[in-house]
Amino acid sequence: MVTKIAVALVCIGLLFAFGCASVQKATTFNGLDLTAEGKTNVGHYNAKNWGLYLLGIPLITGDTDKISEITEKGMTINTVFLKDTVNLDSVSDMLTRVAEADGATIIEDLSSSRSNTLVFLVFFIRSVQMSANGVK
Repeated sequence: MVTKIAVALVCIGLLFAFGCASVQKATTFNGLDLTAEGKTNVGHYNAKNWGLYLLGIPLITGDTDKISEITEKGMTINTVFLKDTVNLDSVSDMLTRVAEADGATIIEDLSSSRSNTLVFLVFFIRSVQMSANGVK
């Protein structure tokens, strides 16, 4: 009985860890400019979102409105259920919102990648990653 409860608690915990949306920013460029136009560097941004899908149906995905983060106090993982946030539009919105909040007025060299990885029979991990340079 105790084993069944422990397994159930572990499974529930894993469900909440299945989706994650995050944005990381690099600001160390050793005096080099990100743009040749003489604008001011704000940062290089990398945004990623992933989630668990049953065939093409989203089960648990990262919440692009409440970005997950790692702080001194620990890690916050914000997930949504049955909502497809693992797509280019959601990740682009997340990346540009963070860059704009940091003072960027222009996004340059935007690139993205998408992937689907089979986990078990009909379960997939879908991932979207996007990177860009923010300048002002």
